[in-house]
Amino acid sequence: LWRLPTAMHVHRANPDLCFHLEVQDEHLPSSHLLNKNAPRNPCVDILRYASTSRVQYLYEQQKRIMLDELNVPVIDLYELSYLSAHWLRQGDAIHYQAIEWNLRIFSEYLFAQQPPALPSS
Repeated sequence: LWRLPTAMHVHRANPDLCFHLEVQDEHLPSSHLLNKNAPRNPCVDILRYASTSRVQYLYEQQKRIMLDELNVPVIDLYELSYLSAHWLRQGDAIHYQAIEWNLRIFSEYLFAQQPPALPSS
């Protein structure tokens, strides 16, 4: 069983936190900077990979490989997550409100089918 990627929503990122934050930390990636000692923005570094087109490509390729080539069953929440931007953490483009979103998905979509009624005797 394989869980496919979920959509990311860059429009949900908090610009006040994200685009005005600069830190000096040797552990943050700086490969894109000419000056390795310059302050960098970790939020921008992370959001660089949160584009809709990248995630959709990853989703389509994983789905094709898992189903067509490896015959592995998948949990496919991509389209549902694409419509669930309001379930992301406040000001976050990537992380869903884990407990709330997962409970809603499980209760309303994955287990929505009621078991058949038992015949009355």
